[in-house]
Amino acid sequence: MISRLGYLNLWDPMRPDGTYHLALNVPDERQMAVHLVRLAVVEPGENWEDECYNDIVGWEVRVCL
Repeated sequence: MISRLGYLNLWDPMRPDGTYHLALNVPDERQMAVHLVRLAVVEPGENWEDECYNDIVGWEVRVCL
């Protein structure tokens, strides 16, 4: 379903929990990543567990404000 409808059409921002495998070269999935990072910034505490980027273990979302 995700490949036909896209993450943004199936995603509920009120319940963003789950595992995501996003290809940042796909516009819909890149926009989904933007929304997930924004939620991680505004929500207190550790929001992402076992995150990785291109299979780089230990990669963390760092936000410069």
